Amino acid sequence: MNTDNDYARWFGRLVLLGVAANICVALPTLLHPNVILDALKLPPVLDSPIWPSWAALLVLLLSAFCVPAAFDPERYRVNAYLAVVSRFASAWFFLGRATEYSLFGYVDLAFAVASGALLALYVATEGRGMPIGPRRGGEHAELEV
Repeated sequence: MNTDNDYARWFGRLVLLGVAANICVALPTLLHPNVILDALKLPPVLDSPIWPSWAALLVLLLSAFCVPAAFDPERYRVNAYLAVVSRFASAWFFLGRATEYSLFGYVDLAFAVASGALLALYVATEGRGMPIGPRRGGEHAELEV
């Protein structure tokens, strides 16, 4: 984990906590979707539980892409930004769909705001923008936040 900066360290811890939360919900949902939906007081999918299982698999795969950013947000800068953006997108989706799924939206919104703030503070305290991609000659474009 990037230990040079306190904000990067806390960003990494928060991202890993979010990944752990995703795994705790998604792995059981992948295996037994209706049991988990019932436990969360959500309507079960009686005829074909393949769709909640598929969504759980996608959450697990998305979480895997967040892990590198947790350990080095500067090296895996795209993953770091997408870890925050994907939480906001998930919150927007669940809070805008139906009130019965709003718990997922509020959890993702909390992770998005906290991890976004920590990432922004990390970028700000480095004294320069995080590079967003290579340019010719190995130089990087700078993203100022």
